[in-house]
Amino acid sequence: MSTPRCNDVVNKGTGVCNKTCRSLKIAARLTRHGAQAAAVMLTWGWDPLEDYPGVGKPWPARCVRCGVIKPKKLSPVQNGRGGCTNCAARDVTDESARKLMTEADLEPLVGYPGSLQPWLCRCMRCSHVGNPTYAKVRARGHQCWSCRSEKIADAPRLDKAEAIASMLEKGLEPLVPYPGSTNPPWKARCLTCETVLAPGPTLHNIRGPQGGCPTCAERGINPSPAGLPLPRRPWRPPRSEVGHCQPRPTHHPACVPRARTRTGLAHPGVRR
Repeated sequence: MSTPRCNDVVNKGTGVCNKTCRSLKIAARLTRHGAQAAAVMLTWGWDPLEDYPGVGKPWPARCVRCGVIKPKKLSPVQNGRGGCTNCAARDVTDESARKLMTEADLEPLVGYPGSLQPWLCRCMRCSHVGNPTYAKVRARGHQCWSCRSEKIADAPRLDKAEAIASMLEKGLEPLVPYPGSTNPPWKARCLTCETVLAPGPTLHNIRGPQGGCPTCAERGINPSPAGLPLPRRPWRPPRSEVGHCQPRPTHHPACVPRARTRTGLAHPGVRR
């Protein structure tokens, strides 16, 4: 049962049925014969292995370049979006993924879940079990939070030679071995005044703007031209704004005395 309009039937010729028949006409117009569909697939590098299943259905085909078999749909192929992912080196198998993870010092503990899914692995360097993704390991290499934390902690540390060089640069001779960090105090002797600093300054302060020995340090204002303070500008009274701090004219209404009446104050300037 349908309710067509006279204009559509007489002038446009759409027919009496505007739903079922129209859908069938559109499907028939889009339907291709098996030979035409196979020709389109061969044009884009795919050799069909079965008969044409229909519009929008997967069609098993073999790539003419690498020989891999994949289910392809006719519509993406004829629109230029049905290339071979194996030829583009985008297909990842479980064997190839495990090889890449092993080269990055990661031992997979489960099967390959996907390039963007967490993959349970054991680090071959520190035996830490983590969940890195295949895509991140392929792009950045070894991924381990335990090893990363150790790298971050070791980055600001100084070795023994660098620490002693920093102390000698500020005129201090260490008397005890390097404590291993920049925070604990380090007992040292001043090379200028021979003062023994106990417990001593910290390497963190020595490497900063702070000086070495507090005994022979110069205090106060530096008399050199670079250390003199800038000259002060002469004091000037603030500028008065319009309407402020200026005498009012005598004809101003507020300066005229008001006459008192029985009811109160009269209008300024009116004498009774």
